[in-house]
Amino acid sequence: PVMTLKTTVSTIKIYPAGTPVSYGGIYVTDKTTRMGVLPYGYADGFFRCLSNKCQLITNAGPAKQLGKICMDMCMLDLDDVEAAEGDTVVIFDEENTVENIAKICGTIPYEILTSVPRRIERVIVK
Repeated sequence: PVMTLKTTVSTIKIYPAGTPVSYGGIYVTDKTTRMGVLPYGYADGFFRCLSNKCQLITNAGPAKQLGKICMDMCMLDLDDVEAAEGDTVVIFDEENTVENIAKICGTIPYEILTSVPRRIERVIVK
């Protein structure tokens, strides 16, 4: 892989059953749900077409993205994942590949990679 993209869990909320999540309420909780809020959204290159269709990788394993991806944030289902505020979440890497994300979007990996804006910090590793 050319790059790995990571973010963190900024906060964790518990929502009762029947709670609409994010803009337009495209996801409604079917039970009490533990959800993480990530400071990563479409302004960071996280395509809105991935809303409710992808998973991200926490320290404890994969977790589903839920609700509409917002400009500067998105929500992650942490019901079955032992994650805490401040934990790292991988958007893509060698396990959760940019190829898989591009396929869900109906595009190519290059478009995903070049959509990551300058506001995302880069760390170059030799």
